Amino acid sequence: MYRVVRLALLPACGLWLAACAASDFAGPVTAFSDATKTAATSFKTSRESLAKLSNERRLRAAADGGNIIAMDGDCRVGSPRCRLLVVDKSGTKKPLTNSFEGLQELMDGLVAYTDNLVAIVKADTTGELAKGTEAAKSNLTSLAQSGTSLAQALNLKGVSFARVSPFISPVAEAVNFGLNKALEAKKIAALREATAEMEEMFPALTTVFNAVNDAALRIERNQLFATYRKADSAFRRNPNDATRDAYKIAAQAYDAALTSNPKNVFDALREAHGVLAQSLQSHTPSFNELFALLQKATEEANKLAEINKAFQKAGAASTKS
Repeated sequence: MYRVVRLALLPACGLWLAACAASDFAGPVTAFSDATKTAATSFKTSRESLAKLSNERRLRAAADGGNIIAMDGDCRVGSPRCRLLVVDKSGTKKPLTNSFEGLQELMDGLVAYTDNLVAIVKADTTGELAKGTEAAKSNLTSLAQSGTSLAQALNLKGVSFARVSPFISPVAEAVNFGLNKALEAKKIAALREATAEMEEMFPALTTVFNAVNDAALRIERNQLFATYRKADSAFRRNPNDATRDAYKIAAQAYDAALTSNPKNVFDALREAHGVLAQSLQSHTPSFNELFALLQKATEEANKLAEINKAFQKAGAASTKS
């Protein structure tokens, strides 16, 4: 349905160009890009810390009465993969490393997408606009492919990414407005098309993001709870400055993990993008709601960054103990 609305409204830009000049969207598009980058950076740092602590714990499990073996069928002559498993002393098998690269790839794809929107809205020539438009088309196609691959790897049923169709031709009426206004109309057309395509993909992206994020949260919380229990026990056995500080750090990190969720950052970005896409379709766009949502996304990202500091301290304390 969104596509029908988009195609119906697109030619109107030439008729009310002054009300939807691309320059009106330069600030909002740039702000959306900045908020996405802040979120991606916080998310990457958080996931890298989680992966590091998770990997260290699995190596300990292998050393503490466990073993490391190749996954069934892997690491042989002619095998397509060579992946290792940790077998702990109870016989439980887990991958040697726990990676969230697939999800980070989606976040990096979103960052590239916002960069392309900025390139479109700030284009000064038709050549620059064509370059930005082609980059946006390629980026959206890659993002759909990455999302599909990750959904399949996670065995998520019923998740499908809309096929990214070629961008429609620039507004026909644009030729009647002179070079500058024609460029503005084409920029609006490209922005509308790109954001509409992304809106069609966002539900599937959200499903994939949430599935991986939920798994990461469980690992994070379980590990930090184990660290907290260990610090609690050490403090009870031998109360001193060192064990007290370790106990305090572990409790703060576990509390942070219980109260934080990267999903909040992603949801805020998704809502903001929806408002941006709808604003591009409006005769009289208003950006108050958009900026409020971008502020929310930035605040959630900054909160995640602060929480990550506590998580890193807990990980360091766990490594030393």
